[in-house]
Amino acid sequence: MAELPPAYDMDVEDEGLNSSPSFLYLESIGLTGKAGALQILTKIQPQCKFLFLWNNNLGSIGVEYLFEGLERIRASHARDHNPFGLNTVRIGKNNLRDEGVFEVLGYAVNDTSLETLNIDENGAELADAVGFVELLNATTISSMRLDRNPLRTKSVITLFEGILSKVTSLGLVGCRIQPQCVPSIVAYFESPRSWRLRSLTIMNNSMGREGIAAILAAIERTNFSLEEIWPPFYGSGEVSPEEEARVERERVDNHKADKAADRSIKRIRVRNQGLAARVRMAAARVIAPARIVLHAIAARSDEMSDSPSTGEAGTFRLLDLPRELQLDIVRHCSRDGTAFSQAQWLRILAHAEDRGSITRMASKLREMTIQCERDLENNNGMDSDDSNRFYNEPLMETLYFWREQVGCVMWERDLP
Repeated sequence: MAELPPAYDMDVEDEGLNSSPSFLYLESIGLTGKAGALQILTKIQPQCKFLFLWNNNLGSIGVEYLFEGLERIRASHARDHNPFGLNTVRIGKNNLRDEGVFEVLGYAVNDTSLETLNIDENGAELADAVGFVELLNATTISSMRLDRNPLRTKSVITLFEGILSKVTSLGLVGCRIQPQCVPSIVAYFESPRSWRLRSLTIMNNSMGREGIAAILAAIERTNFSLEEIWPPFYGSGEVSPEEEARVERERVDNHKADKAADRSIKRIRVRNQGLAARVRMAAARVIAPARIVLHAIAARSDEMSDSPSTGEAGTFRLLDLPRELQLDIVRHCSRDGTAFSQAQWLRILAHAEDRGSITRMASKLREMTIQCERDLENNNGMDSDDSNRFYNEPLMETLYFWREQVGCVMWERDLP
């Protein structure tokens, strides 16, 4: 790889640069092509998890060079105790075009740590939408944003026809989505592939009043996972003046439609957020009883005869019951046994039965506690309320991590 060009020595004090071992943020500092990519690579550390590149001009060639370098870094640290892997990549306004988008996804196929990818405002049309969907489905990306890219109508249709269920957040703001795309979007929301989608941002497009009404009707009828839906007509504050003018005209011309859409969105949010809260609370309540019962050892006959409680009135011998009935009782220890789908319940039982899961959760709790203690040391001026919050956060973060692991963060339906 070539040496860093002498004309630009990127220092951590440079305007537009915010850097730490786990975080690299580069905004509007003139990174261009291969030279810009090389400058980025010199600042990447093995601990880096978040890469934010905004308003530069890397182009497809620069992005290809950058992600080839990142792949070499990833491969060289593959056997480390903490291998290199990016969790979040945001590349906005870098003139990637379709070729650059494919380079990023090609890297994402190999980096299984990558969960969030934002490729905003890059002039991508996704002419090869089939190839794009195949690559996306081969990655671990769960949050995808393509805001303000001029997507082709056929590409949008292919995206909604082929995207898999692992995507939980989808952003398509200002992508010129036309009414012809509506049937494919409706079909997506009527299929199990949409059952894991939790956030949809699709405003500032051109689907029309009837198209938006059809999409919202399909979501309200069949989707119980979406908790964040952004109003279809309202501007985001980041669009061009021409787009803002169009959005304003639609707002005036379609005032009644906007109100109806807002009411529909509110109903969906309230219903789906309530269902998700039920699942999360029930999962938190049931895991301890599940572990106790699944790992309990029934007393031997000689131990039973020596026990002073044997035969006493009111003694309930849970382990003498059939296994199926034991688990049914455990399920209702959640105080909301119907909150889980059968698939969620089986995942909870598998996790509870795995003795190694306790060790992993304890390790995660220690990791979060150490991190919060470091944060506390770096903020000596905290009052007692802040300190209490920092010491409660490790437990909450570990609980959230566990619910993510077993898929108990939202309402699920069993497949027919």
